[in-house]
Amino acid sequence: MTAKSYLETCIPSDKHDMAAVGRARELGFPGLNPIIDDLLIWLQDANWPLAGPVSRVLCDAGPEIAPAIREVFASDDSIWKYWILDLLVDHLSGQTWDAVRMDVEKLSKSTNQDDVIDEVPARAGACLVFRQSI
Repeated sequence: MTAKSYLETCIPSDKHDMAAVGRARELGFPGLNPIIDDLLIWLQDANWPLAGPVSRVLCDAGPEIAPAIREVFASDDSIWKYWILDLLVDHLSGQTWDAVRMDVEKLSKSTNQDDVIDEVPARAGACLVFRQSI
């Protein structure tokens, strides 16, 4: 099996593909860096069975994950923003947190109607409080 095809097997094919999550966990970072975007997609809905396990894999990513997180934070998908804040941001390493902190601060002050309805500013504020306490 080539390296690329093994990486592809680390991307879940559906919301129940725990075997792919297991392979991703086994490979770890930095090996998963090329598929960070593919894994972040699985945090769009925390009700999916593999959202939690994928988030735990992504928590081990280095600062290379920051651009992908920042891209989601700049999107119009307020629910995805919320779940990334809820499932991932509190668990990022110090250097990775530093790379997204300003975006989290911006989200905590968001007046975007969808963000407010989906409680993004409140969750971002909670992340900031939590990170100050550690």
